[in-house]
Amino acid sequence: MNSYEFETKIYEEGYKYIAGCDEVGRGCIAGPVVACAVIMPKDCIIKGVTDSKLLTDKKRRLLKDEIISKALAYEVTFISHEEIDKINILEASRKAMTESVNNLKVKPDYVIADAMNLPIDIPTMSIIKGDLRSHTIACASIIAKVIRDDYMVELSKKYPGYDLEKNKGYPTPFHKQALFIHGVTEIHRKTYEPVRLALEKDQVHHMRLWPSPFKKIKSGTKTVELRLNDEKRKIIVENDLIEFENIETSEKLLVKVKKIKPYSNFNELYLDYDKIAMGYDEDEIPNPSDMETYYSKKDIKKYGCLAIEINRI
Repeated sequence: MNSYEFETKIYEEGYKYIAGCDEVGRGCIAGPVVACAVIMPKDCIIKGVTDSKLLTDKKRRLLKDEIISKALAYEVTFISHEEIDKINILEASRKAMTESVNNLKVKPDYVIADAMNLPIDIPTMSIIKGDLRSHTIACASIIAKVIRDDYMVELSKKYPGYDLEKNKGYPTPFHKQALFIHGVTEIHRKTYEPVRLALEKDQVHHMRLWPSPFKKIKSGTKTVELRLNDEKRKIIVENDLIEFENIETSEKLLVKVKKIKPYSNFNELYLDYDKIAMGYDEDEIPNPSDMETYYSKKDIKKYGCLAIEINRI
């Protein structure tokens, strides 16, 4: 679809000032959500403008400066992480977009927004994937993205160790792991799951693994076996977190316990054993004799064995 098709139809209906509106930062676990509303001159189409996520940082910045220089008006609104936690991210995004439209120096007579219905007394159209399908919404997306990115880079200087200058607050594996290493900061959204899990880190069990099982968990294995003493077996429950550490490399993986099944003897374990589900290749433990050697009846009798279904965090 032509990225100016929506605007063309609206102008043909007699409207004069069309405001495009979008937000960025909705999926982040730290920092604010930022929205922009912008009114561009009629038939002003800037080459290269599209969904801000599809552009390089350098291209976004060049386009942002050109958009602002040509815009009839634009407005940017920040909604803090505290308010996001209070009213939820959907309402925070709606509020940011609404305030941006209402604070424009030139009053629009029509608003097009990216996948959002706004409570305003102006004719409004909500467009799914609007930042890709509408030139004006894409302009708003680019302005909001660059301004928020710069803000997060500044925050990274105050809160080092979370890679904010690179992830901009999004839940990358490094960022989520950093929550457990350095703790939750005041800029993190406490209602988002990775942050909530980090706040509950006293319930995290720390366990070291040899490289082979660690690698299997990293590659997607959903079930692991743990041979633990009686005391440790009793304290692991569903929804607990386990941080596995590679004995050789010290690399760490965080998982959440979905389901636990205990085994107290070898025969019971063997009868219920599924090589692939438990994380082993077909030829690694091909028969009961090899499995018995691998597990050791004595160890299982002494320590027991837990089959734990997990989800990577």
